[in-house]
Amino acid sequence: FTSLPADAAAYATTTVVWINEVLANPAGTDDSREYMELKGTAGASLQNLALLEISGSGTNIGRIFWTRSLSALNLGGNGLALLGDNYATLWPYWLAPAQTAVADLLHPRGRFDNDTTSFLLVSNFTGAAGDDLDGDDDGVLDHEPWSQILDSVGWLDGSAGDRVYAAAVLSQSSGAPDAATRIPTNPQPNAAAAWYCGDTMTNAADPEGITYDPFRASALLPARAALTPGDTNYWSTARQPPLLAPLADQLL
Repeated sequence: FTSLPADAAAYATTTVVWINEVLANPAGTDDSREYMELKGTAGASLQNLALLEISGSGTNIGRIFWTRSLSALNLGGNGLALLGDNYATLWPYWLAPAQTAVADLLHPRGRFDNDTTSFLLVSNFTGAAGDDLDGDDDGVLDHEPWSQILDSVGWLDGSAGDRVYAAAVLSQSSGAPDAATRIPTNPQPNAAAAWYCGDTMTNAADPEGITYDPFRASALLPARAALTPGDTNYWSTARQPPLLAPLADQLL
């Protein structure tokens, strides 16, 4: 079951920043590889913006698990900002472009939920982690402590009675996605058609587990797809992540 906030006008149709890529459940053990990536106008201020993670399962339906104020941050010179557990000092991947802004996720558990989850990018947030925004668990938000939802993405894990509070609801062949990537040619906020998603896996060429599993993925997954934390999103075989492609295949 999926529901939008009662005030449809809360969804922005255009914005200078949007959610670009999410890794919520790395292959193997949950660890500091998890991240949230934003993209938008190069150098744009994120003043008065915040990221939220809202649970949609069990006894925590509608409860805010995590909030991250972005007011002190700006997008990088390439329009990207990457937030991960201790990423300001500890970097688990290849070197990101120098223009990418990197910051700490500041998640109290250091990890995202692996069940039914919604991620929202909002403005003028006045709530707090732990707030229950859907007191009767009917999938309709009873409280919206923000002025606007700039972007949102979420998914179901298949459990009965779960709820999603994002406009862009992603699905794959089975289970909840490990990760989701925005199609780089589609910046439309709050739109499922702008995304592909799937489980991730490790292999000999990719011990970090950024490769998408083509057998547990969404219909829009391109061939040889992989995550690109801090770099331009993958869309075609002409743009392979640095760990997985010959140098000649990489584009600046």
